[in-house]
Amino acid sequence: MDSMHKLMLSEARIRKPKATSILEVGCGRGAFLFAVADFFPQAQLTGIDISSKAIAAARQNRFPGFSNTSIAWHLASVDKMMFADGTYDIVFAGKTMHHWEDKQAGLSEISRVLKDNGILILGDPFTDGPLKYPWFNSLNETLDGGTFTSLAELKQMLVQANLHLIEKIFVPRTMRTLSVCVIGKNKKG
Repeated sequence: MDSMHKLMLSEARIRKPKATSILEVGCGRGAFLFAVADFFPQAQLTGIDISSKAIAAARQNRFPGFSNTSIAWHLASVDKMMFADGTYDIVFAGKTMHHWEDKQAGLSEISRVLKDNGILILGDPFTDGPLKYPWFNSLNETLDGGTFTSLAELKQMLVQANLHLIEKIFVPRTMRTLSVCVIGKNKKG
């Protein structure tokens, strides 16, 4: 597991140690959710991805050393999820936001499926560190694909999605190019 995913998992364990429902957006082949399962054995785990190949691989994968294999895998996009309102205590999205076709719709949909006291743990490159330099940002977007977001843009989108930034943490040993944002859902009324 890379340093960003370790930090995301650590934040989840500190902030929501008794989570009973967890979603990963952009789960790929499922490695992160298998790690999450060991730290949240009581939780119902769900992974979504837009790649049918990734979901097929996740359904077949069994990672040595990880005990819980009861994870639900679904082919779905972050902006069109089939889950009921207020389903999840934690939503993870690691290194995926810059690939979302409609970031605002994705954040709004995550807000919809989060419980009122739920949290989104979002890890992604933001254009506030070294990526603020156009040449560096352009190089990363070319190599990785997608479009990176600034923290100011993220905060504006969070307001529109009824969410708020709790904390932004730079991921160690990434030259301040990766951050983990802990995001809460605003209370109703």
